[in-house]
Amino acid sequence: MSEKRRDKRGRILKDGEYQRPDGRYEYKFVDIFGNRQAVYSWKLVETDKVPRGKRDCKSLRQLEDDVQEQIKNRIDIASGKTISFEEYYNKYISTKKIKRSTMISYNYIYNHRIKDFIGGYKLSDISEKLIEKWVEYCINDGIKPSSVRSYFLIVYSVLDMAESRKVISFNPAKIPYEEFKDKYDSRSDKRKALTPQQQKKFMDFVSRNKTYSKYYPLYTFMLNTGMRIGECFGLTWDDVDFEQKFISVKRTFIYKNTSCYFFQSPKSYCGVRDIPITDEVCELLRKIKNAQPVSVREKEVEGLSGFVFLFNSYGTMFNCANFDKLLINAVAAYNKAARAMDIEEMPQISSHIFRHTFCARLCENCDNLRFIQEVMGHADINTTMQYYAEFSKEGKSKQLKALQDKGFGAFLS
Repeated sequence: MSEKRRDKRGRILKDGEYQRPDGRYEYKFVDIFGNRQAVYSWKLVETDKVPRGKRDCKSLRQLEDDVQEQIKNRIDIASGKTISFEEYYNKYISTKKIKRSTMISYNYIYNHRIKDFIGGYKLSDISEKLIEKWVEYCINDGIKPSSVRSYFLIVYSVLDMAESRKVISFNPAKIPYEEFKDKYDSRSDKRKALTPQQQKKFMDFVSRNKTYSKYYPLYTFMLNTGMRIGECFGLTWDDVDFEQKFISVKRTFIYKNTSCYFFQSPKSYCGVRDIPITDEVCELLRKIKNAQPVSVREKEVEGLSGFVFLFNSYGTMFNCANFDKLLINAVAAYNKAARAMDIEEMPQISSHIFRHTFCARLCENCDNLRFIQEVMGHADINTTMQYYAEFSKEGKSKQLKALQDKGFGAFLS
């Protein structure tokens, strides 16, 4: 009977286990493709201590259990050990049918927020601890939780594809993502609609301000149509039906930088829609058109001309970044005046807050959810329903009064 192999401490080693001359343990096995593989550890069992100067790690026996579980589940262990996160991210992106603007955003986020921290790791080496450190790094760098969440979804999705294709045995981002959602509830930095009072005060201020009054028509238009900012900048005079009082939303303008801008279809298939406009909005548009020089209307961008909203009289296109910067500055000017008069300041406003505000006003005065969904261009009716949570106090009181008029509450007496 052959003598069992032992380690330097006299412990019997199992089949496939070896201790190398440098003291490190090795476990040899055959993967699901019949290829010889090996895993290594400085510890045989979990209670062992790693040599001084060496990083703590899983014990060999723990790694063996992982290997057997992966073999049982037909996991491609070799690929997990050789393919980096960056390689698999590129594979993930190549399989996605996404808009050009989304692709640009994904790649920007990956290159600026993910690549340096995770990109070089092999898939099998990415742990929950690594993901948690990456999240901590992002938060400590001053990134808003809502933004980190969007970054997280990219990492999660890449690893989820690797798990579903059996390149890794489990998604190491799954538990950290759930913990992140619990800790940073998305409602904590949720964008809120302006109240009717805030809306009126801000627009009154803009209309009187020498610097920002020229943007009053655009702000008014957005607050009365709920169109996305890119949809506004992609709107042409051919899309406006003055007779029927309708606007056809057909495209959105995407501006990434001075050398990268283009038009594409709206956010979702429901984004292509016809929006009814009021007499006031119709008159506003007539004034804008009459004030536009013909030469500006004839200027072409990507084969289109006759844009309704332009940054200046030279025909320069707006972009979301400079629009929101103007809004930030306008709110800052308002708040400076508010502090001087000792009145309530205005919360931060963005282009999406205008859209959010329009939907809130619509919900306060209309109970036809399908109509609201079509006007807003929401792909999912649940998105429309969520806007009801944004009612102002006045809106809620109005709704309650309407219910009381119908007899609600009579049974309580």
